Amino acid sequence: INEFEKPKLIWQRVCKRPNFVLDTENKYYIIDSMVFLTLKTQKEYLLEYLLMILNSNVIEWYLKRIGHKLGKTGFLLSNQYVNKLPIPFTSLENQQKIKQSVNKLIALKSDKNADTDLISYYENQLNKEVYTLFKLNLDEINIIEEELN
Repeated sequence: INEFEKPKLIWQRVCKRPNFVLDTENKYYIIDSMVFLTLKTQKEYLLEYLLMILNSNVIEWYLKRIGHKLGKTGFLLSNQYVNKLPIPFTSLENQQKIKQSVNKLIALKSDKNADTDLISYYENQLNKEVYTLFKLNLDEINIIEEELN
């Protein structure tokens, strides 16, 4: 029960696309069709950094290949698949910079009057950051983006 009262990432097990959310206020308890992740320590990763990686085009593309498919559009996103995800390491200093952009995007998405072009801009910038972290070349990026669109 103590894990529910920690900052956590939350997601649905059955979905059409990955959608991880961050609970830093420790106020959400989830039902059995959902999953969450907490960190034992923040010495290696920040939740905001993981949120960016997990919601990226790279991870969506990858999950659609390793996840258990449900029909033509859905898949199962249980712990066994999330645990296998490659998470590139970067310094805590770089994660702190990324955290600022992630928090800006979260704030924009929380604002009902936010400029959708600005939201798209931040999403694209964060995806570019993930491509860089995974050291993908332009051909690999194009494959991912073409398959997701």
